[in-house]
Amino acid sequence: MRSVVIPLITKKGELNKMLSIPFMQLGDLHISTPFKGISPSAGYMRRQELIGALKSAVEIIKSNNIPILFITGDLYENNYITQPTIVEISRLLASIPNTSVFISPGNHDYIHKRSFYTNWEWPSNVHIFTSPSVQRIDLNDVPVSIYGFAWDKPELAFPMDMKPNDASRINVAVIHADALSPSSPYLAIEPKKLMSWNMDYIALGHIHKPYAIDIHTQLRPLDTDSIQASAAYAGSTEPLNVSEYGDHGIIVGALSKNHASIRLLPIAKRRVINIDVSLTDCQTESDIKEKILTSASKSGTKNDMYSICLKGRVEAHLRDSIANIAGSITPQFFSLSIIDQTIPDYDLDYIKQQHSNDIIGKFVEYMEDEIQAAGPEQQLILRQSLYMGLEALLTQ
Repeated sequence: MRSVVIPLITKKGELNKMLSIPFMQLGDLHISTPFKGISPSAGYMRRQELIGALKSAVEIIKSNNIPILFITGDLYENNYITQPTIVEISRLLASIPNTSVFISPGNHDYIHKRSFYTNWEWPSNVHIFTSPSVQRIDLNDVPVSIYGFAWDKPELAFPMDMKPNDASRINVAVIHADALSPSSPYLAIEPKKLMSWNMDYIALGHIHKPYAIDIHTQLRPLDTDSIQASAAYAGSTEPLNVSEYGDHGIIVGALSKNHASIRLLPIAKRRVINIDVSLTDCQTESDIKEKILTSASKSGTKNDMYSICLKGRVEAHLRDSIANIAGSITPQFFSLSIIDQTIPDYDLDYIKQQHSNDIIGKFVEYMEDEIQAAGPEQQLILRQSLYMGLEALLTQ
């Protein structure tokens, strides 16, 4: 089969609208983060897995001959990064010499006097934005211009606009900013403002969940389905804590004039599993253990990171044992976070009988009347309030 060569420039001297240039985008790796809240051995393993995620991305680039890589900030942690780790990162990026790498430092790897970004000899294919002012870098082999700037402090208000200097090229901005929270101290900027720059694509970092701003300026979660986007967050390449559920990985796609076609490619080694477990029917500590372990095994694997929320009514003596129960099963998980939202299972008739002449008995009677008069959703809230109120009154 004869290959078809698409010219970069038409006979009219305009950029060919059929031109499509492959790229990869990743960000918020937070290499060398300490992973507080998990065991030292698990933290060490996760730090190695962050380097492993970058290795996986590099292997995908090699296998698919991807010519451009955007790294949208927080590649590493300023407070914890070491020279040996920088050597590893540098060697990985040097192993893809035919890929132009663009790094836009963010709030965790911001430029400072002793920054590795400015005090290290990076490979020639790596381009790092080191100024807080907007810089432009042109690629010579394809008509693409990359705009970016560096954070120089851990918090930043949005300082400037970006406007492409040459509309005949594919113009891309690579920045670390918060387009989801208008009051954020981390370069808050609204999606409509981003779109006013008239960039063909904006590679964003800072938000740890994958999102896209589509060509209709609608913010939407990004998944494995391909979409046409004006801007996007790849999210954190690996989940960094138990709040970062869902797929994690990198963006792969193609740049064109006026948009990019992108999709999320999950490459994370581990997932965060969030599950609710009701303990209402549990009568012993063994029942609670079995309920938690069975629910976890149905939801994921031992390699995943679990956040388990315990709910339901539990006898008071069992509620006092939940912390010990959690501690006893934690070694069976790579990472386990237990949130106890259970409420005491009180014998209300007995309490009313024993406290018929004091405020506790009157409180129970009043709340029961309120629950009976309420609708289904309100009943749940009132019942929780009843048990929480009893817990406070009976422990005084």
